Amino acid sequence: MNFKHIDHSLCYLDDKYLFVTGSYLKDDKMHETCERYDIKMDRWAKFPPLSVGRCHHSSCSVDGRYVFVICGLIIVRHEYQVVSEEDNGMVIIKEEFHWQATNTIERFDAANKTAGWVPMNIPDTPLTPRRSPGVL
Repeated sequence: MNFKHIDHSLCYLDDKYLFVTGSYLKDDKMHETCERYDIKMDRWAKFPPLSVGRCHHSSCSVDGRYVFVICGLIIVRHEYQVVSEEDNGMVIIKEEFHWQATNTIERFDAANKTAGWVPMNIPDTPLTPRRSPGVL
């Protein structure tokens, strides 16, 4: 793997590849990372990043060509707060991230790798924002 991953999603594509998307790392940030493992060649490759960094999402492949990333958690607000100021001039800062479940879907076309991840607009099908959704 090229990146560390926690709370990411993995999907199988076309009997050849594993796609690993998104991540939450101990730096309290959502990551847009995407990489593909070629099973036959035993090799990892970096791929275009997701449009939105997320974790606790799901992914699936369709028709041996498309990878979909569905819902998950995103950061909606990032705050810093001064906790204390020491006599020696040192300032202690508390950093907070506020997460929110999302209902967004992105699609990657493995036949057109340069197009990157495309946000899907599905207005007639309201999808409740959720984390860790199940997909088939």
